[in-house]
Amino acid sequence: SGPFLPVIAVTGTAGDGLAPRCLNAGAYDFVTKPFWPEEFRARVHRHLATAAALARAAAAPAKAAPKPEAFEFVGARIRLADNTIQFPDMDEPMSIFPKYAQLLYVFHQSEGSILRKDVLVKKVWGADADLNGNSVVTYLCSLRGLYRKHRIILATWIRPQYGVGWHVLKAPRTKKTA
Repeated sequence: SGPFLPVIAVTGTAGDGLAPRCLNAGAYDFVTKPFWPEEFRARVHRHLATAAALARAAAAPAKAAPKPEAFEFVGARIRLADNTIQFPDMDEPMSIFPKYAQLLYVFHQSEGSILRKDVLVKKVWGADADLNGNSVVTYLCSLRGLYRKHRIILATWIRPQYGVGWHVLKAPRTKKTA
């Protein structure tokens, strides 16, 4: 296979559901004429940066580290040992589905990088999982709602990269006090 090449659909026609059809057909972005050259260049540079990050991720050797008992991700402490999550405004941790804990762990492992959908699905649901299903989106929407209840916008840290997966930004860590 050749290098990753993001496709930007350029059309003179807006509306009639053309943008979703182009994106569903594999385009990574959609631009309607007339457009600003500076904006178009910015989109091209963004997609090329994403392509470069994907190439680096694909070339990086797999790291098999043991899972920690607990970790912090975007302001919450998640315990894999008992599938619980605790936000700063909570006195006690609450139980979550094991898939939620696994999903958050994979996002946590991917901070500062692009997480491809196929990699995420394999790590959370296994090698035989259906990549065309909406399980990831459904779980992610539920997690966004859970974080939102605690005044944390998860979408700030996990941003979709259409046709690829998610860009997981490095989340700030809370400072521990003595």
